[in-house]
Amino acid sequence: MKYYIQPKIKSQSADFGSGKNGSISGYFATFHHDHGDSAGDVIRKGAFLGTIERRKKTGHPFPLCFNHDFSCIIGKVTDIHEDNYGAHFTADFFPTEKAQEIRETVKSGVLWQFSFAYDVLDAAKIKAEDGSTVNELREISLYEISIVLVPANDRSIITDVKSGNEHTLLTPEQITQRAVALDHIKQIDEEERAQKAERNRLLRYIRKLNSETTEGQIQNLKAMEARILRDIGACEVDGEEDRKQMRISALESVRKEIKRLESSL
Repeated sequence: MKYYIQPKIKSQSADFGSGKNGSISGYFATFHHDHGDSAGDVIRKGAFLGTIERRKKTGHPFPLCFNHDFSCIIGKVTDIHEDNYGAHFTADFFPTEKAQEIRETVKSGVLWQFSFAYDVLDAAKIKAEDGSTVNELREISLYEISIVLVPANDRSIITDVKSGNEHTLLTPEQITQRAVALDHIKQIDEEERAQKAERNRLLRYIRKLNSETTEGQIQNLKAMEARILRDIGACEVDGEEDRKQMRISALESVRKEIKRLESSL
């Protein structure tokens, strides 16, 4: 099983509830082929159609998780489909304390991207628009979608967070503007190879958290905290204010999770 970050799939929404505990929508995958993600992958349009249809037949919705933690299912997907931009979904949050805590964090803007767990059923090497060789994923078996701190694909974005009559909705123009801004950030990351390597290490830390004890999770998160602090210091030296603010947001999320885990000991 692998992990990726990316949008909306059609499912049996009428059977999955009204979303009275809040809902979330966004792109968990995109089909742009100008360059690969941090793992060198791109996704072909249609890659999710088979797995969506197979899941429909089971009558069971895909789970919504937090940071790929299969023991932390915070909601269920009520709608999922592909469009020209990518794979988009809507999910209802559960009424649990953890699910509502994460929903509030998402509404604050600290968390705003997705990832997903999957197996590759068909793939091939192709040339991206920038001339690089990338791995095109042509058929995917989807297991779950996660709200994450650090995605592989910067274009996987939240477009709507709702709670009753209160909601935050991005217009198509705003989605495009955010995608353009994310592309700019991606270019900066590519120019700063050291930063990209650090980001990949953070991804590995997050994935390891799933199988470790609470104390081990705290140790890894504190190591992540130290790396982010060094990153913030480097940004101050280089005058990279935008990236500094991004790392500060990440630092706040990491510290919040450390505090939560320490209180459970």
